Amino acid sequence: MRAFAALFLTTMLVATTAHANDIAQCSQRADAQMTIDACTRVLHRATLDDRLMAMVLNNRANAYGALAAYDLALADYDQAIRLDPIYAHGYFNRGSTYLEAGRHDLAVADFTRALEIDPGLVQAFVNRGLARLSTGMLEPAIDDFTAALALEPRSAISHNNRGVAYKRKGQFDRAIADFEAALELDPDYHTAQSNRDAVLELSSRPRHMQPDGHNSASSDLTFENIRRNLLLVPDDK
Repeated sequence: MRAFAALFLTTMLVATTAHANDIAQCSQRADAQMTIDACTRVLHRATLDDRLMAMVLNNRANAYGALAAYDLALADYDQAIRLDPIYAHGYFNRGSTYLEAGRHDLAVADFTRALEIDPGLVQAFVNRGLARLSTGMLEPAIDDFTAALALEPRSAISHNNRGVAYKRKGQFDRAIADFEAALELDPDYHTAQSNRDAVLELSSRPRHMQPDGHNSASSDLTFENIRRNLLLVPDDK
């Protein structure tokens, strides 16, 4: 009887350790395929409640997105949101996938819903601004980046992105000021440095040789999105 109990406890310990390893691997970014495999194993456990299942689906979807498997990512985000309809990070992450896939209207809708649930989700302001910037909605994009900076004043990315929007409006002085602010916050921010130098060069040209705001080529400056949110999945034991 004691031998049987010891064997049972050893088996349970191995199972618990394996599950803990799956949880850890489901919550890491370094290896997308490892995340997918581990999250799938976690999902096969029958003890997950809806909240935990939504978190695991979120992380597996993030990994699918990292591999540009957008349809699989969107399917997981859809299921996560069905399980938890007030899951702000689920809407944000699905919107980020739509953004990467170039489906800007759907991205804006998801970021807006995320902000309705969590008005302090600064990443949703940033990425909604990018979706609007990509479709030429310059004033709403600037409003979003400004709102992001109100919540997170030391965001070099938001300064950089707002600078891109100002450049496309032909407001070079404001664009340069934002790129300078980004560089003050992060002196090694090469994107902001390249953007600043490009606008400085443009602004030095005679007026008739300057591009006409957002009618100029959109590829001359670089903006940056916020990565999807990875959720650390707690052990459900």
